[in-house]
Amino acid sequence: MRVYKLIIFLCFILHCTVIGLLDPFSLGSAAAVLGLGYLIYDQTYCKWKECCTEKEIPGNISQLAAVLKSKVYGQHLAEEIIIKALKPHWNEKYRPLKALTLSFHGWPGGGKTYITGFIKEALFTLGGASDHVHHFVSRK
Repeated sequence: MRVYKLIIFLCFILHCTVIGLLDPFSLGSAAAVLGLGYLIYDQTYCKWKECCTEKEIPGNISQLAAVLKSKVYGQHLAEEIIIKALKPHWNEKYRPLKALTLSFHGWPGGGKTYITGFIKEALFTLGGASDHVHHFVSRK
């Protein structure tokens, strides 16, 4: 019986608190503060730091394809595979849950770093200086 009364008392307190928080002044004030906070964040933070917007990450696959076609010689298979791997990742309908990772393997002088430079420049406004790009070069 004691637990039953405690539950009723807690429900009553919760009900009064929720009703008190839902008055128009509180809701209007909360909405105004949230809207102002988003406006300040959107207008200031993204001007000084790199955000995930179309401006910083244009994902220009057609530019990448043109650059690879004009600057890379004898690697037509690599061109096709790279474009085929990157195109769905920047498609509007395909929403990836994880970051895209590309790994290039081969002999020294094969053009792996050369090609990754073109990928970085075409897909990110800041290129290799972007916070979204991580380039690891393995050496013995």
